[in-house]
Amino acid sequence: MLQQPILFTYSLLSLLLFTLFGCATPPVPKSNPPTSIEPSTASQQYRPFSSATLYNLLLAEIAGSRGFYDIAFKNYLEQAYKTRDVNLAKRSADIAQTLKLPTKARLQSAILWAELAPTDGTAQQQAGLELLNANYYMEALEKSILAEQLGKAPFYIDIASKIADIPEANVRLLDAINQQLEKQPDNLQLLTAKGLLLLSHSPDKSLAVAHKIQKKSNNYIPAFALEVDALIKAKQYQNAKQKLEKLIDQNRENQNFRLQYARLLTTMNLPNEALEQFQQLRQIFPNNHQLTLSVALLEHELGNRQEAKRLLLILDQQPSLQSEANYYLGRLAIDEKQPELAEQYLAKVTSGTYFLTAQKWRFRLLLDEDKTAAANKLIQSLHQQYPKFVPALILMELATYRQYKQHQLTIERSSALLDQYSDNIGLHYERGMAYMETGQIAEMEKDFRQVLEQQPDNADVMNNLGYSLLNSEQADITKAAPLIKKASTLKPDDPVIMDSLGWLEFKLGNHQQALKYLTKAFKLYPNDEIAAHLGEVLWVLGKHRKANKIWQQGLKIKPNSQAVKSTKERLTGNAQP
Repeated sequence: MLQQPILFTYSLLSLLLFTLFGCATPPVPKSNPPTSIEPSTASQQYRPFSSATLYNLLLAEIAGSRGFYDIAFKNYLEQAYKTRDVNLAKRSADIAQTLKLPTKARLQSAILWAELAPTDGTAQQQAGLELLNANYYMEALEKSILAEQLGKAPFYIDIASKIADIPEANVRLLDAINQQLEKQPDNLQLLTAKGLLLLSHSPDKSLAVAHKIQKKSNNYIPAFALEVDALIKAKQYQNAKQKLEKLIDQNRENQNFRLQYARLLTTMNLPNEALEQFQQLRQIFPNNHQLTLSVALLEHELGNRQEAKRLLLILDQQPSLQSEANYYLGRLAIDEKQPELAEQYLAKVTSGTYFLTAQKWRFRLLLDEDKTAAANKLIQSLHQQYPKFVPALILMELATYRQYKQHQLTIERSSALLDQYSDNIGLHYERGMAYMETGQIAEMEKDFRQVLEQQPDNADVMNNLGYSLLNSEQADITKAAPLIKKASTLKPDDPVIMDSLGWLEFKLGNHQQALKYLTKAFKLYPNDEIAAHLGEVLWVLGKHRKANKIWQQGLKIKPNSQAVKSTKERLTGNAQP
């Protein structure tokens, strides 16, 4: 049910009558949020408001009745703080919530209301949701527990959904959820929240949680949604598809399953089927602009560019989606080789998820036309326009130079910036990568060691450093081995790191172990460099036919692969397939 808007309809007479007698609630001393529910033992006191408070409340009502809601809210909140009156606190919280005031305003008023009404479940619930909105997830969990104790619906699932993909937050919240489950082992919301937190790193455990919930309740919808999410995360797409088709058939009114199904079909690269589902959803929810965006992107993928453009231009009129719409309009213009039109659209992406990516495309368009001076001018302009994005823009610039193989420029630019930002590990990483590409191993090692000092568990940097040390002209296996092995421990299923581990075992003379790792790596990630390594191991083991077959596969992946050709020529005297 939609929350009804607040109406400022007090007459002056009713307001004065209300304020002359004051609120029939005791002043409550400021305190931290309670962790348990205890009845108040304080005797109730009744007192009138001061004349200053009456005046400010009257101003608030007049301001509200004339549409100056910011003034009304400010006055109510100030008087709530001064008087510690729970009704004023509630009113300020209601105004902030209904008028969708900025996060800080909603949070302040909700926290005050909850503080002054420690046994009001609605107050605790609203404070918790605002804490969650402001990313205070552990505090939000405490409020959710308290709200449930007071008979209101908890929001454990909302909390878990928001931070499930943030590793540190995930670990802390999962630990707290497990502790609460010791007290409430049959709480379905808590169990679902646990399952959601397990999704990112243990989809099999998440699936087990979903099945456990279903045994406790065979009609708890979130458990079925969790099961599907776990199947998708485990890449059991066909099983997830069959499950969703069954759920859609059994729950015709639940459009969330259809949305989940449409997204799965997109993941499975079935754009025609996905488009059909999104179009059905769009008929049901014609004002849902996110669905329109999904349809536009699928139309583009299916080659229906004009229809995609038509829909995106409609979305360009929606303030909440303008940046996304212009980003995709820009990408359409790039595909149609219209760089000037692409620049016009991409320049309108001033916020949101695609802001940095849009600026990267603008930068690349200029580099593609050899307009280096214009590209540098664009970067300087962006630094001035968006100062809070300067660190990210710097790294975007350097990563783009590296992609364009302008390694010396990357080294010079990052070295100059390190004079200003000496502790920026991103700069050390980009310069280290450029040193790696140019074979300057000693310099690369210094930069990568700097990164690892601040990020000791960065498996990718560890692997790059270890592999480069292993493959350099002055190969140092004693340095390389611990780095590659630790990287493998941190990311055991990463095929790139698996390739490094296999190559290390080969260099150590452990050919069978090398064959095992490289075979698995090539299966997970068919790549020409892995093919070169695997082929060499097979050749050394006397399996020449298999080696040639693998090299041929590598050349199909990348026809001009120097890794495959140089390896084959060195071992066979012939670089040709």
